[in-house]
Amino acid sequence: MVNVFRKMGKRWEDPGVETKEGTAAPPKPRVRSSSRGPTGRSSSRTRSRRTPVDETTASVSSPSNKSTRSYGTPSVVARDDDDADDASKMKHMTGNETREEDADQVSTAPTEAPANRRKSIFPLMRSVEQPAVDTKPASPSTEEIGHAEVIYEEFGEEALDTITIKEYEKIPQPKRPNDVVIKVKSSTISIVDCTIRRGMYHEDIPLPNIPGFDIIGTIHKMGKSAKKSERFQEGDRVAALTRTGGNARYANVPISRLVRVPGSVDSAEAACIVTTFATAYQVLHRARPDSETHSLEGKHVLITGGSGPTGQAMIQLAHLAGASKVYSTALEKYHGMLRHLGAVPLPLTTKDWLPEVEGEMDFVADSLCQDDFASPHAALKKGGHLVVTGVSAINNTESRGMFGQPVSAKLAMFKARNVMSNTTVFDLWESFERKPEVYKRDLEYLLTLLEKEKIKPNLAGRVPLYDVPEAQKKIQEGKIRGMLVCKPWK
Repeated sequence: MVNVFRKMGKRWEDPGVETKEGTAAPPKPRVRSSSRGPTGRSSSRTRSRRTPVDETTASVSSPSNKSTRSYGTPSVVARDDDDADDASKMKHMTGNETREEDADQVSTAPTEAPANRRKSIFPLMRSVEQPAVDTKPASPSTEEIGHAEVIYEEFGEEALDTITIKEYEKIPQPKRPNDVVIKVKSSTISIVDCTIRRGMYHEDIPLPNIPGFDIIGTIHKMGKSAKKSERFQEGDRVAALTRTGGNARYANVPISRLVRVPGSVDSAEAACIVTTFATAYQVLHRARPDSETHSLEGKHVLITGGSGPTGQAMIQLAHLAGASKVYSTALEKYHGMLRHLGAVPLPLTTKDWLPEVEGEMDFVADSLCQDDFASPHAALKKGGHLVVTGVSAINNTESRGMFGQPVSAKLAMFKARNVMSNTTVFDLWESFERKPEVYKRDLEYLLTLLEKEKIKPNLAGRVPLYDVPEAQKKIQEGKIRGMLVCKPWK
């Protein structure tokens, strides 16, 4: 168990909420500890010191109805054809799940744990049977909570020590006239979220922070100016790139960021497109200076660290673009997966893979920075181009610098931007802010490819909101090889 807030003196601004008079008023949050799922809420519905409980199961008194909730080992949400409820606005579920018929209503009826046994968290890692949680007396459904969000008030290396959950009885309302409030159906949990939480992101992120780089959901409420939009209305199914704020039940987003989502696609898979596949696509087609005239048709492509989610997406998209050969570096245990995707696997260490491709690549994408990008650059043939997307090898081995990102990472990126020839540094958020309409066009195209089953995200699991801290921990430890998606209503 962990301390919910390590800096009790830090102020936190609560989002506005709907009131009977229609004005904004800050709600009083209920706080849950993050360690291995939800562990409790304050009886005063404000911040409080945690009470020691058993690590496996925590029973917490509910201030609203005096009943007791029991929480067991956190579990990945099983695929439930999600997102018939996104398309039809109605979903009928069985077992310990509730029936949602109105997007604005939440249930206060108690739920019962299934009689059968259930799998432990992250079944792709290990399928371990756990006993069903004892729920007597019956516990009220988490649907009684109007709004909940994952949040941390300071940067921290350990996810379980840093992240907590806040709950609100009221639903947020738009902060600005051009904003909309989205009822979130899915948002990704990624290594970028871990980098931001560790304070190692290349840009300053204000605290407190809600992780989640992207959102798939439905428009719940529109601001005064947003209501004048001819493209969107309340109830529309949309996607948005947010950088922060996605891991919550509701999110406030400017209407200018929205992209319509086809009703037939699964919302969890669609969430993987917004950041991961969009990054891969723009690296291949938008990053280099001559991208408008450049084609990958018949070209040789190298992707370092191709076993990660973005690398896997890039392999798929490079083949769709007509690349004649796609190489990818990874640990040997992932070579089978790379072959399945159609890539030629290479060893992970630069001294082992560079001799096999040196001077032969038309295009290289490097997210690792194993040797200040020297080997990826050496792999280029004359006229080839290197696109740098990250420094994960540095972030995984070094500690946070005085000003956030490690100094060695800053120097490597400076070198790539200003010294190395035929090299571009790419960041999706910077690209989006610079050319938002291009990004939205690309996202619409990628969602169409998903709808037509031309691309397929490697979805490792659907995770409840209260298991986001544990999910970040597993991602940071390198134990997840696909995408994890937060499902805040499960």
